[in-house]
Amino acid sequence: MPHSLTPIGVVRTAEPDIAIQARLAPGSLGLVDLDPVLAPALDGLDGFDWAWLVTLLDRATDPRDAGDPTALRPVPLLLVESGTRVGALACRHPDRPNRIGLSLVRVVGVDGTTVRFAGVDVADGTPVLDLKPWVAAFDLPQGSNRPTGVRCGWFDAVDSLPMTLDTHEALVVTARDLAGHAAVAVRTVQLDGLGATDAGEIAIVDHSGVRAGSILGGALDGVLVELTRHTANSGPHAPGARLVELDVDGEDAVAAGLTCGGHASLVVQPIDQVPGRWWDAVAAREPVALVTNLDAPHLGSVVVELGRADAPVAPPLLDRALELLAGGRSRSVLEDSPDGRMLVESLLPRPRLFAVGRAELAADLVELATWLGWEGVRAAEATEVAADTLGPRDALIVLDHGLQATGPLLVAALRGRAGYVGALGSRTTQRKRREHLLGLGVTDAELARLHGPAGLDLGPANRAEIALSICAEITAMRSGRTAVALRDTEGHIRT
Repeated sequence: MPHSLTPIGVVRTAEPDIAIQARLAPGSLGLVDLDPVLAPALDGLDGFDWAWLVTLLDRATDPRDAGDPTALRPVPLLLVESGTRVGALACRHPDRPNRIGLSLVRVVGVDGTTVRFAGVDVADGTPVLDLKPWVAAFDLPQGSNRPTGVRCGWFDAVDSLPMTLDTHEALVVTARDLAGHAAVAVRTVQLDGLGATDAGEIAIVDHSGVRAGSILGGALDGVLVELTRHTANSGPHAPGARLVELDVDGEDAVAAGLTCGGHASLVVQPIDQVPGRWWDAVAAREPVALVTNLDAPHLGSVVVELGRADAPVAPPLLDRALELLAGGRSRSVLEDSPDGRMLVESLLPRPRLFAVGRAELAADLVELATWLGWEGVRAAEATEVAADTLGPRDALIVLDHGLQATGPLLVAALRGRAGYVGALGSRTTQRKRREHLLGLGVTDAELARLHGPAGLDLGPANRAEIALSICAEITAMRSGRTAVALRDTEGHIRT
């Protein structure tokens, strides 16, 4: 149904005519006076530092009305001296087909139905069509670092959950919130069919539904809630972890984004029987394993880490847990022991890739990393990355060839816990970099960890293929594999 846009207010500024770009006058102040009936709509806006101001550029003209094709290619203010023309949709010129203005303004305050803002780039009397808060989680380019100290209103309290429902951090927050409540932690143990889906998925569920995480893209959400009712009782006689076998038909699987139906083995465990140390390790991005006796589930689970176990574990089971922790991905296996059926699960944090440098390849790396299910982070300067926060699942790629600027970061990363440290550059650049690092005190053993030039020899011909070669090397190194053709190997291809 057609709908005409009706202004909801007006801008009041000291600018009588078309205003200069706000970036050139960040301190310029203005007001938005809204229709009094819209007062409830402003509730909470004062909790945001920035907002989008959408206006109707009523004094501009539609270039299509000029009858001159060149009107669709105006001369922007910044190109006045050269007289260079660009497309109306490729610049900020006010003469545009629908005369809609979009300004990012800093919210100074909200008084009744008046919004005070800084960064004026529209003239006095300009009609206002909309106001929308600027939210870092949504409005930053993919892979960009979130600025510190910028308030995003009520999103600050919840964006760690809705924006990361499939991440371990959200699971930790939810598990701690639901401690003492009738909730369960559901984990996938084994999957048959269902397309290219890994075991190791986790969801936290209570009677109201899935609260965090995801199992098979939501194909089993209704079943999981029903399982909660039978498992999440509290008290000394509460049932413990149990193994549940479920079939997923093809229609449900496809609707959930899977390629086909199949069979899933799940463990369903009361949230209070999952040790707190396990959640602590997950929150700290440390690889961690659980050993659970399914025949004596009331005993809870034993946490196993690379350097410790919370309680005695039989050597065969301990060895199996450590083997899974050393693997490249989260896995679960069932083992028989004299004490009963034992479930051994490893949970490895989501890999992160840090691309350091201003080269455009950084964007390709971040995009590919995101597509692979990793977390991609782009940093323009080496000082933006703290090497001591990098873990064994993380990769650092230095694109900048400047030795002085990147040397301290590489030294710290090579001496730290980072799983992969790589650097771009020619053979000559690599030789100079190695000499520089040795001069900074890096040992031969530490230098042997540096992948330079980074990437596998795939014969890449463009940026995207270079990014692919780097991510392929990271994947091979993380899984302990030699990069050879699958046809020349034997055994399972995905383990």
